[in-house]
Amino acid sequence: MTSNSLESLNNAIEGLYDVFKGYRLRPHIEGCPCCVDENDQARVRSRPLRELTSDDLGPIAMNALTTWGEVSDLKHFLPRLLELVATDSECMFETEILIGKLHDGVWTNWSTAEQVALNAYFDAWWDDVLEAFPSRSAVVDADSCLCSMAQALGQLTPTLERWRDCESPAAVRHLAQSVEINFESLRKNNTLRNPFWESRHHQMNQMRIPAEPPSAYGLGF
Repeated sequence: MTSNSLESLNNAIEGLYDVFKGYRLRPHIEGCPCCVDENDQARVRSRPLRELTSDDLGPIAMNALTTWGEVSDLKHFLPRLLELVATDSECMFETEILIGKLHDGVWTNWSTAEQVALNAYFDAWWDDVLEAFPSRSAVVDADSCLCSMAQALGQLTPTLERWRDCESPAAVRHLAQSVEINFESLRKNNTLRNPFWESRHHQMNQMRIPAEPPSAYGLGF
């Protein structure tokens, strides 16, 4: 990991905290009693936002917008949730589900500033993942990171181009691992292995089929 990638990631995370700071924690967040209990309510209030752990936030990462809370509640927690995803290798969030909350919340209709901050985060997170093998992120490989981002991003081509242009040895190792992860599934079923691609066929095809013939370091399986 280079100092530039770390600085960019930290700046992007701070950008999230800044743009979403107006969304306050409500005294009580309505939720399905079968999925959310008073202990869950207490844990998200147990310490300041920046100090909440992945254990504290696990239920909101899983249940936001489906059985717990509204878009404004998600926006309150989002900077810390995404910070943990990018910086805590022990974070146990199902990242595809968490990032998918942006799609559920129709984030492309959010304010321009919020969209810009989220896109900056995705770029910085991706660059940081590619700088180390395994990454220090909650997702340790580029394949999982791509599938997670595909839950929110309509276009993966710019992200794949960043991978193609990255010269770090770790980026090449991530590429080799991604081919290994997906080879059998592609050979047998013509699909990528991670089941979360099934609801993102457009994005999956961007990863599988290069827009132009691949070079020696191309991306296209």
